[in-house]
Amino acid sequence: MAKAAPQLDTAALMQDVQRAMDDSAAVWQRYTCRLLTPMYGGGVEPGVVDRLMPIRATAIRGQLRAWWRLLNRRRTEYCREGKPDSALLFAAEREIWGGLGDEKTLAASKVVVRVEKMPQDLRLSPKDGTALGRMILSEAGTEVEWLSRRGPVEFVLALRIDAGGESILQALRMWASFGGLGARTRRGLGAVEVSDAQGDVLQATKDDWEAAGGTVGGMRDCFFDDYQSAVQAGVQKLIDFRQDAGLARGLGSGSRPGGSFWPEANAVRHLMRRARDKNRNVLDRAHPPPLLFPRALFGLPIVFQFKPDEKQGDPAPCALEVADDAEQRRDRFASPLIFAARRQVRGLKTCYQPIVLLLPTHRRLRAQGLKLKGSQRTVELAVGAWWPADADQRRAVTPAELREFADAKADILSTFLRYFQRGDK
Repeated sequence: MAKAAPQLDTAALMQDVQRAMDDSAAVWQRYTCRLLTPMYGGGVEPGVVDRLMPIRATAIRGQLRAWWRLLNRRRTEYCREGKPDSALLFAAEREIWGGLGDEKTLAASKVVVRVEKMPQDLRLSPKDGTALGRMILSEAGTEVEWLSRRGPVEFVLALRIDAGGESILQALRMWASFGGLGARTRRGLGAVEVSDAQGDVLQATKDDWEAAGGTVGGMRDCFFDDYQSAVQAGVQKLIDFRQDAGLARGLGSGSRPGGSFWPEANAVRHLMRRARDKNRNVLDRAHPPPLLFPRALFGLPIVFQFKPDEKQGDPAPCALEVADDAEQRRDRFASPLIFAARRQVRGLKTCYQPIVLLLPTHRRLRAQGLKLKGSQRTVELAVGAWWPADADQRRAVTPAELREFADAKADILSTFLRYFQRGDK
């Protein structure tokens, strides 16, 4: 009689694997990570925190890879005739980070990411009405939960780097300074503090963000005792720049907000061919309002809603998106602005300064058309038509109270950077 095959002891096998990994600790670099601002989403279901696995190694690895790509696209060895060569960069990226393919082209990653000491017994709470809470858009009446930083939320990030060396560590510094966990990290959510084995906090340097083609602006003479307060102050500057009463829109009356000083609302009315009686003049085809959309450069899509004036003749909700191309449908454009805070030691005290990183990705959007999608019609906006190069045209549609921050080109992104840096304004 044949003997029964021995039963596989999976628990013992996992212990052996863990022991082997621990024995090879010399090849692993471990970093202690601490949540600094509430985390939103990050699970399998969009917008939902996974209580069992709130931190995903695959998500962190994906962010590190994206930062590596941005940091290295202009390196000499990945350029041809002085210009970035996507084929050379792709080959190098695949060599380090791996990629799918057949049995001949399948490439394994030489960067391994592992999350250890996963946070347990997490308690979620409803988002609040702070600047960070306002960055999470939801349907009216829908309760949105996030993982707050009440009580320490910490984990250990383990990296095994078999290729790429310093370029991987540079990507790690950028992720630690401008990345994060979950969704809406560009607006300050899910920020983490990353410390090495010696307890030193990782922070990106000027060389790091300039390698990515980025520019960093700090809010002058503004320092806070904690990270969250600092980043909220920075995000609030964006909210004010876009829609603060008296600055970017009229004062309104009672609970009714005033009309926007930016050109998008009247442009939407004209293009959708709908306007309430008070704004009927913007429908004049012979003398149209400026059909410009400068705030598209802050990120897309933008959803325009004219509540409660839809009933009075204004357009129904519509969305401004990236125009489709011949190959695929497009709609989104990630904001080139990333809000964070920089840790500084002033005397015996640790404090945080609000900062914003402007990435060069906005140049790609400027070379694309947009589309305005309504329930009844879609209007295409040609390249260069939705935000012209002419400085006089740009300055004319910038709200009057913000024109002092415009430079010679009067571009909206540089105007915002100057406004942001004037923290007292």
